[in-house]
Amino acid sequence: MLSLTFSIGRSSESQAGPVEAFTGDDVILPCYLKPISDNIIVEWTRSDQTTGKVHLYKDDQDSDGDQLPEYKGRTSLFNDQLINGNVSLKLSKVTLKDTADYKCSIPNEEGQESNIKLQVARAKDELKRINALLAGIKTPVTKEDKEWAVASLSQLGRFTGMWWMLSQELPQTRPIKTFDGLVTSPGYAQAEDKALFVLSSLAVNSRGQQQIERDTVGQAKNALWSAYRKKRITASNFGLVLAAVKRNSYPPSLFKTLLGQYNLKEGSKACDWGILHEPRAKQLYTEHTGDVIQERGLFLSDSGLLGGSPDGTVSCDCMIEVKCPWSARTKTILQAAESRDFFLEVDEVTGSLTLKNIITTGTKSRATYT
Repeated sequence: MLSLTFSIGRSSESQAGPVEAFTGDDVILPCYLKPISDNIIVEWTRSDQTTGKVHLYKDDQDSDGDQLPEYKGRTSLFNDQLINGNVSLKLSKVTLKDTADYKCSIPNEEGQESNIKLQVARAKDELKRINALLAGIKTPVTKEDKEWAVASLSQLGRFTGMWWMLSQELPQTRPIKTFDGLVTSPGYAQAEDKALFVLSSLAVNSRGQQQIERDTVGQAKNALWSAYRKKRITASNFGLVLAAVKRNSYPPSLFKTLLGQYNLKEGSKACDWGILHEPRAKQLYTEHTGDVIQERGLFLSDSGLLGGSPDGTVSCDCMIEVKCPWSARTKTILQAAESRDFFLEVDEVTGSLTLKNIITTGTKSRATYT
């Protein structure tokens, strides 16, 4: 921050306001005199120094022969602008001792001088002053303030780290049965048949299934949803498991997927695309059919090993699945239907679009219905 006013030409009066700076700053002490001829001599001096110069320019070059030691290597002029009368001084890395009244002059031109004051303050002192000013306007952060901040951050997408950290944690009223928690428990270490221990521990009754589904509504925005899905076979990876069993081949990539070791760099665009457009697709569906979509969470099988998260339900026995494929973002529906991994196909007889009976993609495999 600089606050400056300067005098121009044939004046020996001080300027109305000083140049203000903090320790360590680089500053410019402005001085504009009447345009001059060749063989210019420019002197910068301090009023409290009777000998020595702050800066001296003569014989078409800077001269440090008579320069005060504390200014050596810290001063310069705008040499290419001297002919236009700009004899301002650049002073680097100012200190408290640089606080003074300065004078710029052209000795060989009568009356060509101007005065300027430089005030330097400690940066930490200025910070204290600002904090003191702000103290009177500080108010406690309210619940509404936090909710507004989280809502604003959520508009940037679910991968916004600050939004995730500020999101309200759901109250945990019961222990979460996760694979990691079981294999590190004392019961697992003491069990003779460890596989049987895990299978029996992960099993979920009907009441538990309903509770978990309610607790995980919101899906990707819900931390419990991510915790329950981890290391379970879900609709997102079921097709990969079936294909591996059919081939009797289990590549490392399959286990990385099942363990949650996703490549976010490759997958985040597709995920963000789907999450961004899914609400709009649901809105259009409701406007078209009049049906109200109920948001759902994670449904687990009786064994607790399998899970699925429908995009919503429209009645007690019907689900809705929203497809917003990143791979088809630049295509029309008819163009996308030509792809083998697209969920629609063109009926060869009627020429109309129909759902494929089975969809098998790199990430999902599911039966569809009309």
